[in-house]
Amino acid sequence: MLGKGLKVLNDSIIKSHNNNLYKLIIYYFKMALILATKNPAEFRTRQVKVQYKNNSLNMSPVGEEMNFQEMGKKRQPVNPDKIYDNIMGEGHVLANLGIGGFLTISIDKRTYLLGCKQERVEFKDTLFNPIGGYLESKHLIDPAIALDNEIAEELLPVKADERLVRFRSGEIDLPRPYEDIFQSSLMRFALTNPSSYEPRNLRHDLTLDERVLEGLPGLVFEAARNTAKLFFNYHIETNTFDFESAGLSMAHAEDKFDPATKSLRVEMYPGKIYLIPVENTRLVDEVYFMENGRLVPISSKEHSTLKLSEAFSADERGFSTSDITLRDFLLRQ
Repeated sequence: MLGKGLKVLNDSIIKSHNNNLYKLIIYYFKMALILATKNPAEFRTRQVKVQYKNNSLNMSPVGEEMNFQEMGKKRQPVNPDKIYDNIMGEGHVLANLGIGGFLTISIDKRTYLLGCKQERVEFKDTLFNPIGGYLESKHLIDPAIALDNEIAEELLPVKADERLVRFRSGEIDLPRPYEDIFQSSLMRFALTNPSSYEPRNLRHDLTLDERVLEGLPGLVFEAARNTAKLFFNYHIETNTFDFESAGLSMAHAEDKFDPATKSLRVEMYPGKIYLIPVENTRLVDEVYFMENGRLVPISSKEHSTLKLSEAFSADERGFSTSDITLRDFLLRQ
């Protein structure tokens, strides 16, 4: 649920500068703009049973609805061999199902894979993670809708005039969150299928309640949390859009739990959408973020330690047990 009003984590900055909000955030760079609030009690999901039958991995929601805490308790490590054996037999019940997208975009005749920068305090590292999230019960019947929502909420291309470039899929506009903060540009970026990149070993022999999923997503099992994630592929078509003249910056919006109010704050961070070049379906050893229409390399220190999420390290069965450094991935791809 969108909250009312607009806050910046340090309100004194607003009082001491006569400048527009977005430029202030860019100037201070790591300052977060609160775009909205959500009530985590509204989250509901279900477990999913996966069983190999009729030459496909069939997924079926099972059990009662769970809240976030109940789901979290079920996200415990399970041996991947045990999961596989269960799937090939009577079936295996996963804690939950996630959703993500391999999104590519073309800029100045080069293609880039987009992902968000996830700073993990507990591991003291930085992860490149595809846009996505948890799959709620209401979207288990059509997971592609959930990804549309995640893209609209998380991936924020903002022009220098503070107008937000929105997305469309086919002839349908994606949701337009944060309209109380950002006006929308007349320009739309179109999501077309497929993207220009997908890692190896995703499982595509999928059905949901014994029906083929529209969009033909891939699946990765994450044994460390007894879960799996569906990935759709989209290329972001920008036509003749001039990034530099528009002064486009790409920001990421992410949910942060506020223990004081027991709510989720949707916080916007400039520079947290990373772009990795793709050449001949392979990633290149370069990482950028976009600021004011220009691609800016990340620091050499961060580049040397950057990790890719579990989606990039699946084995031939579609199982992943850990993330992987970018450098190791480049040697193995």
